[in-house]
Amino acid sequence: MLRKTTAPIALVLLSQASVVWAEEVLPAPVDLSAAAPVTAAKPSNPPAAADSPVATPDNPTLQHAPAAIANTGDDFVIHAALTHPEQVRAAILSYRVADEPAKDVMFQRSSADDYVAVVPEADLRGETLQYWITLQLVNGSKVAVYDSERNPHTVQIVPSSTDLNERALLARVDGRRNVFAAMGEYVDFGHSDVTASGTTPSTIRDWYYRVEASYTYRPLRLISEFSLRVGMVRGESPVPYAATDSAGNSLGIRKDVGLNYAAPTVRFRLSDIVYADGTLLTSVTEIGFSTGVGGALLLGDPYGTKLTLGFEDIQVFGRRFYARTDIAVHPRVRLSPIIEVTDMPHANKYGVRLLGEATVKVAPGMRVGLRGGYQARKFYSGGASFGALFAYEL
Repeated sequence: MLRKTTAPIALVLLSQASVVWAEEVLPAPVDLSAAAPVTAAKPSNPPAAADSPVATPDNPTLQHAPAAIANTGDDFVIHAALTHPEQVRAAILSYRVADEPAKDVMFQRSSADDYVAVVPEADLRGETLQYWITLQLVNGSKVAVYDSERNPHTVQIVPSSTDLNERALLARVDGRRNVFAAMGEYVDFGHSDVTASGTTPSTIRDWYYRVEASYTYRPLRLISEFSLRVGMVRGESPVPYAATDSAGNSLGIRKDVGLNYAAPTVRFRLSDIVYADGTLLTSVTEIGFSTGVGGALLLGDPYGTKLTLGFEDIQVFGRRFYARTDIAVHPRVRLSPIIEVTDMPHANKYGVRLLGEATVKVAPGMRVGLRGGYQARKFYSGGASFGALFAYEL
């Protein structure tokens, strides 16, 4: 009997213990109907608003492909498409270079049915170009359609080969574009025979002297240099002439000659090592007004070692052909052997001149030189020549 009543009692005790354990361990049920509503937390940094309002079909817009580079030597051109042009009074491209004040150019309708704004090549100086675009509406308001003055679009300015060459040559001459020069020389051909009808056969001293001053400016581009030379020549010629005064009265047979001249010259850059000179001469000789031309071809470094082949032809007074080699033996010293064939001044035979010239840079931008040599029209009679020159660059 005791064994039969023990099991039910144990089951009752075990079930009561489970209830007690459940009440102590499990949390009390939550009443959802009484709970407060949950509110989502706002982010501490809300996203920034857009720089410009979103375009709509009713708002005018201007679309273009932003440029990355601008080439010097060419205009900077921007093509754009404009919507609702009936609402736009003007489309304005504003730009600035370096620290210069900003400038404005208007977009114009092109033949390709788009709109074009042009920045002139003359303004493409420095390293960068900055621009932004604004629309001025018919209602008087302005709309920034691409960047702004505070945050402009930047374009890299790429120099052309001509600009790079100019910079290199300007560095070669230490940034000195202006050259003032003067020179003088005495030339003696010895004795020459007088040849003229009605004159007594004789010989005279065949000589002349020349003084000259010049100014040169160096653009260092397609036109590398242009210069103006003025000078005078005085001497005696082996070809006598019948001189008359202003009234036409005869002054007899004269052998003295003279020349006053002005010669503008332009030097063109054909390649890095090939240059060409063109010269026009206007002059007054012992006989009257005369003109002339000249030219030269330069091969090599224009401000270093080079070969020059040239000529000059002046009416009545004569002509000369020459070859000159400039050799830069030192950054300060240049030696120049010269060969010249000439019938100046107003001679009846060509003579040959063999010359040497040496110039020395004595101070920044200042160069002095000496020249000397020998010349003759006949193998058995000749004479010496000597001269000096001075040049100052700034």
